[in-house]
Amino acid sequence: MSNTNRVAVFDFDGTLYQKDTMIQFCLFIYQKHPLRLRFAILQVIAALLYAFRIISIEKFKTIFLSYLNGLDENKVNQALQLFWAERFPNQFHENVYQKLKDIQSQNISCLCISASPDWMIEEACNQLGITHVMGSTVVYENKKWAWKFNCRGKKKIHFLENAYPNAIVIEAYSDNIDDHYLLKKAEKGFRIHKGNIIAY
Repeated sequence: MSNTNRVAVFDFDGTLYQKDTMIQFCLFIYQKHPLRLRFAILQVIAALLYAFRIISIEKFKTIFLSYLNGLDENKVNQALQLFWAERFPNQFHENVYQKLKDIQSQNISCLCISASPDWMIEEACNQLGITHVMGSTVVYENKKWAWKFNCRGKKKIHFLENAYPNAIVIEAYSDNIDDHYLLKKAEKGFRIHKGNIIAY
């Protein structure tokens, strides 16, 4: 039985997975459904508006997700299964993957807290044997996908403390500077750089 009072926390994109899930899944959908490339123009415009701080991160990501509009949850989930089947495990950082397995072998729960939507990375995390996946909130309403909450920076700590209020974070891993708070919370924090594990 795992000790839920002692946990290890992993970021996903750039930490476990070598790439960015949002971008790679979008390219995957464009490859499978070329007519959806029409949404690329909206994505570029939204990126520029966000860069100039005209729209929020949530608004930008909602527009970015427009390439999925009209595809219901079942179709998207089926696409995600195919997507991860093509990428697991060869597109995951081997060193970090091995660390995950070493920690799991000690019956310590491994959590993933990511800025990616939880449902987008859940299939991969299940294959990794991760206990609990926490991520950004995206909803499907009126045949459209909308980004409601961006799980990043201090918000990851909020998610963690709500789900595991008495947990001791023994180790934390992330490639993102925004995860400074998470790495500092852990007894041992590690930065991931190009798959290399560096003590924080």
